[in-house]
Amino acid sequence: EIAFTIHLPFGLLKSWHENKKPVLENYSYVQILNAFIGERYPTKINENCLRIEERLRIICSDVVKQFLCKTGRRRHDLLTKVKNIAIYKNELSTVALVSDLERQVSRLESVNASIIRDNKLLELKYKETSVLVTQAQSKISKVTVDITKLKEENSNLYNIIEKLSAQREFENQGKTVLEVGKRQQDRKLKTLQTRIDQALWFSESFGLHLDTVKLVDDSGSTRTISFGNKSLKSYKNLPTEDKEKIQQVLYIMDTFCIGEASYHELTCCSGGEQLPRSYLVKQCKEDLNKLFYIERTPGTANGASLDFEQELICVLEKMVRYSFCVSLNMQ
Repeated sequence: EIAFTIHLPFGLLKSWHENKKPVLENYSYVQILNAFIGERYPTKINENCLRIEERLRIICSDVVKQFLCKTGRRRHDLLTKVKNIAIYKNELSTVALVSDLERQVSRLESVNASIIRDNKLLELKYKETSVLVTQAQSKISKVTVDITKLKEENSNLYNIIEKLSAQREFENQGKTVLEVGKRQQDRKLKTLQTRIDQALWFSESFGLHLDTVKLVDDSGSTRTISFGNKSLKSYKNLPTEDKEKIQQVLYIMDTFCIGEASYHELTCCSGGEQLPRSYLVKQCKEDLNKLFYIERTPGTANGASLDFEQELICVLEKMVRYSFCVSLNMQ
């Protein structure tokens, strides 16, 4: 299969033959031809190609013979002639193929360098991950121990519940809450409070104290049972924070003219169990009313006034107490 054809002028072939022995004796015709081809094209002929070598030798010798005894016009005509040599594909040694291979090699080297960098980064990530895995394993071992302890405690509690479940005395033998009146409902709730306190006694073993229990009856109404400190039944015995909360509620009631009955209805609604009890608000109002004696203003005008006699008595009592204390201190 012919790759291309080379056109060689007679003058060029004549000069190759004449300079072959004195100057180019160590070079073959193929090497000489490659020197001319390589100046313009990235292609070379295989230097071991005997066919091209022999073909060039014969052509050069034949051209030289034709120039013998030729002068003038005949010599000029020979210089314009050319010889054609067909080059086959299997006789080529392509420089472009070598350059492609070099480019591929350089590209593969760059890819190899990037792979080496990625491997180093992966090694660092592997070390960091191994440290995290070790820490996670230690945490998992601790959690496993805690889970084992909790399972043992749960098994003990389950045994206690199994023993308690056999006792049928906690069951209600009478009517439900909705089937009885208000007074009977309060009695049943108190009975239920006692039973709940007996059933949940083990919560104190966890350091937890029972505060409130919310129950919902068949009608959807919420009923709250309190297990807090039962000694705090009056406003005076409450902590300071609870007193401030009740005073804030009382201020809102006075600002928006909310009556005690309306507030009591709010505490009985769903979500009202979080509000202070109405009797505590009433006690707070009574304690505040004791500070001053307030009476209506005379006439039809709306308002309130302080009684002068009562205020004067209060001031004199304070002055007498103060003078008495001073005299005792002097003695």
